[in-house]
Amino acid sequence: MKFLVDLSVEADALMFKRLISKLKERGHEVILTARSIVEANKLQEYIGLKPHVFGEYSGTLEGKLIASSQRIYEMAKLVQKTNGKLDGVVSNTGIEACRLGFGLNTQVHTFHDHPNKEAMAQMKLTIPISTYVYAPWVIPKNNYTQFGLEDWQIVSYKGFLSTAWMPYETLDSKIVIDLKLDEDRPIIVFRHSEMKAAYLFGKHDITIEAVKMLAQQRPDIQFVTRPRYSIEELQLQFPTEYYPNVIILPEPVDMRSLLAKSIAHIGGGATMCLESAYLGIPTITSRPIMSPITDWLETQGLAHKAYTSDDIIYIFNNYISGKNSTDYQYKAKKVFGELEFPLDRLIENMERGNEK
Repeated sequence: MKFLVDLSVEADALMFKRLISKLKERGHEVILTARSIVEANKLQEYIGLKPHVFGEYSGTLEGKLIASSQRIYEMAKLVQKTNGKLDGVVSNTGIEACRLGFGLNTQVHTFHDHPNKEAMAQMKLTIPISTYVYAPWVIPKNNYTQFGLEDWQIVSYKGFLSTAWMPYETLDSKIVIDLKLDEDRPIIVFRHSEMKAAYLFGKHDITIEAVKMLAQQRPDIQFVTRPRYSIEELQLQFPTEYYPNVIILPEPVDMRSLLAKSIAHIGGGATMCLESAYLGIPTITSRPIMSPITDWLETQGLAHKAYTSDDIIYIFNNYISGKNSTDYQYKAKKVFGELEFPLDRLIENMERGNEK
């Protein structure tokens, strides 16, 4: 069978790496595509993936519409060059991938874990034309049946996309030395929000604002991050003369190993918050909109939700700074020990095709 797997955002590379390997192990042909985002493409190369790259990542609605149309066209031409037949398209709610699969009358396999009113536009363009939606058990099925899907089309699993790879990661104990960070000073890893995503237009990123305040209050701490977009944009936010203890990594690194060496994580997204919580690292979630993932982490006592930059400062000073993280590690081991990502079962579902 032939599957097209699309990596539309940076986290997809990690989330789908094992799925891609497993498909190939089972004798399937995989066409790998990705969007043109410099930092995401660097990560894909870093972990050994070589996708066909199509489509710019625009920061305006008009630019997104044009780029999306062009991307569908280029992806369709690629499929045409490879004999034109596909057995399925796999994506993390990728609009172009879903539209491609629907247009070619093939199976559309959609992974999804962020239903919210802000992302409703993306769901309207992807969920109704999906053959199957793969979603964590914490998301009620009516989030998808409201778009016309039947119960059998929603495949729930007791885990998250992050649990597809986190249990299989070997952590690098020398990461701090390799990055030339100071071993004697604590590290906080932070991740700013995906502000160029359409569903965050008009929202405020409190992560950068809070890190600026914390970095000046706590010069003893090293604040480390990787840019989502252009490194120059992020460097403008943290000029070295004012923030010498903020380190922006120019190239991809093993962020999970770095998280494991940190005293806390301040996360404006969801994926890295899940990773830090998995490792038992005290986590502050600062995503501008709600997420079932970060909500669940909070209910499990693995993360603290911040709504303002002052919240982040307060949570760090009162719940994290100077505290023993053993409690978080114990909870993480217990909570995540009950979860799984049933990769074989999900791939078998893809292989069965149009049985229903």
